[in-house]
Amino acid sequence: MFRFSLSTLNRYFCKNFFFWFFISLTAILCIVSLFEGIELLRRSVSRPGTPLWLITEMVLLKLPTHLNTLLPFISFFATLISLWRLNQNHEILAARAAGLSIWQLVLGLSSAVTLLYAVYLLVINPIGSAMIGRYSQLEQIYFSTPSHSLSVFANGLWLRETDGHKKTIIHAQTFDLKTNKFFKITFYDFDNKGQFIGRYDAEQGHLEPGQWQLKDVYYWENQTQQDQFNIHLSRPSELSLHKIEENYAAPETLSFWQISDFVKMLEKTGLSSLKYRLYWHKQVAKIGLMIAMSFLAVLFCLQPTRYRNTSYLLGSGILCGFMIYFSSDIIYALGLAEKIPMVLSVWMIPLVTVMISMTFLLHFENPS
Repeated sequence: MFRFSLSTLNRYFCKNFFFWFFISLTAILCIVSLFEGIELLRRSVSRPGTPLWLITEMVLLKLPTHLNTLLPFISFFATLISLWRLNQNHEILAARAAGLSIWQLVLGLSSAVTLLYAVYLLVINPIGSAMIGRYSQLEQIYFSTPSHSLSVFANGLWLRETDGHKKTIIHAQTFDLKTNKFFKITFYDFDNKGQFIGRYDAEQGHLEPGQWQLKDVYYWENQTQQDQFNIHLSRPSELSLHKIEENYAAPETLSFWQISDFVKMLEKTGLSSLKYRLYWHKQVAKIGLMIAMSFLAVLFCLQPTRYRNTSYLLGSGILCGFMIYFSSDIIYALGLAEKIPMVLSVWMIPLVTVMISMTFLLHFENPS
């Protein structure tokens, strides 16, 4: 069977698959980008003077994100169309009459899908993560007015908080969100013009609703030019532990190859790494979902064209593809909410789809 994957016939089938894959990719990304551009134009109405080149740049920067999301469905659609076209021309019928088995066909298509995903993971994913990071920056600058942001580095946690009167940069060398404790925490205050106002250094602090509670605080104010010390001090704040957990970098802004190191750093600092670990597993499982969708497409495209129910089968295949694709997102959300085990949330749909498809393919190949 491995020899077939290198045969002329398999190369011909893969050539057809690649052709329809890039046709489907172009068509779907154009449609999605059109709606993305319309949405950005709608948002720009409240921001007079937003240049058209900015909208165009943001639409292009978002393309890798759409590709990452739609890749299994594009693979399914390309397999469905390519096999249907081959079946229409009786080429599959002729190949099967010459001794081609369904499993050889599935193996050839699976190798093509694996090759495409390897290219995506090695080339497009690292570039796409940088592009979505740039998109997030532009969106924050031109379409949002965030009151706070967060960054995590090896030297600790950095926060930025903005209210109507001043801006504050907060740095905590170590922290534990489970116990709500921050150690060696420093506040740098600036006015709206960026002028330095003062600095607060606390040995320990914790967040309460609407305020920081600090212990052993040294603070220096630019107005008095003097150091002062308080055993206990309160500072108003709009931050909360939930906001801190939700506002560090989105997994999409990291390439597949950076996530493991970032997870290790988060675990050292005490932040939850669940969504990053789950996202990493999802990227690994995506090849399984793409192959599962290819199995499903094969299942719906092997009936001879003389049957009147060909259109019905194709429509059923597309409907099943949509259902499986959206079911995978629902199961993933359950894993993110820790309702089901992490590995199960990303691998359940691909495995179930492959097993069901193989059952029907076995029955089709050996109807007796």
